[in-house]
Amino acid sequence: TVLTEALAAPGSLNASLQNRLPDLSWTAVAGATTYRVERCVSGHPYSSLLSTASTTTPDALAEQGFSYSYRVVALDVAGNESAPSNVVTLSVPLYRDFTAGWHLVAGSAGSDTGNRVLFRYASGIYQSVAAANLTAGQGYWVKFQSPGSVTLVAASTPVSIHLAVGWNLIGNPTGVSLSLPAGLVGFVWNGSNYLSTTTLSPGAGAWVKVSTGQDIVLGPGA
Repeated sequence: TVLTEALAAPGSLNASLQNRLPDLSWTAVAGATTYRVERCVSGHPYSSLLSTASTTTPDALAEQGFSYSYRVVALDVAGNESAPSNVVTLSVPLYRDFTAGWHLVAGSAGSDTGNRVLFRYASGIYQSVAAANLTAGQGYWVKFQSPGSVTLVAASTPVSIHLAVGWNLIGNPTGVSLSLPAGLVGFVWNGSNYLSTTTLSPGAGAWVKVSTGQDIVLGPGA
């Protein structure tokens, strides 16, 4: 029900990352008893996320590697609603924690590895790459002198990867686990051994070997 003398819309909605989760805040509305937080993912319709009497709340259901848009509606004691607040959009990175040693990762441009240098494999040689310049679909080696973490920017759309004859170091830059195309087997490094797999975890790199050059597509819905 929409009030004839409408409640004011919540103002100054803001979203930031706190403890790896979106944290929302907005200004209080006179006469409001509760607030309904609405969320949409990648252009899908808005749906109710939660109701609260507070003007701050985390989104404890947010998943890493996804971009979320939020708006807030105020309600009075009778259930009358205000117009929605301003919309804010926030991307949740992929956070990966590692033990000391070498590890394989994957992400997109803008990732942060805490000043650690990454190495990509191409044409039979390794090349150093800054985290800010990662290419979606490429896998990278990174070394940790002590346990630590990386913050990886996820790709929101499928990525095309060219596989050259021989070994290729590829990666899953998305926020969901992805199956390799039929006939391909990946080899992931667990810190001490290689393990074969046909599924790549979010933010994970893997070796793939092919006998003929080919292009593959990795990503949700690919």
